[in-house]
Amino acid sequence: MKFKFVVAAAMVALLTGCAGGPESLGNGRYVVAAQSMWAGTTGEGQIGDAVKKANQFCAKQGKEAVVENLNTTRGGFQTAGAASVIFTCK
Repeated sequence: MKFKFVVAAAMVALLTGCAGGPESLGNGRYVVAAQSMWAGTTGEGQIGDAVKKANQFCAKQGKEAVVENLNTTRGGFQTAGAASVIFTCK
């Protein structure tokens, strides 16, 4: 039973990709990046992951994320798509 749970959890992690950050850019601005686990993806699916991470970060401060910039990078044959979000907490 534990093995099935571990396999299911690993599959979810592979399908959703990962989000890193936030990293400070200075002056109250932050960036969060999210990358797909699959080569050839557009990166658009990772925007939601990055915005969610930004909202979680600001919510811990009792604030709301205000997105300043969204950027996606299309993956190639051997690279995965990615997204980055630059935001402030207000």
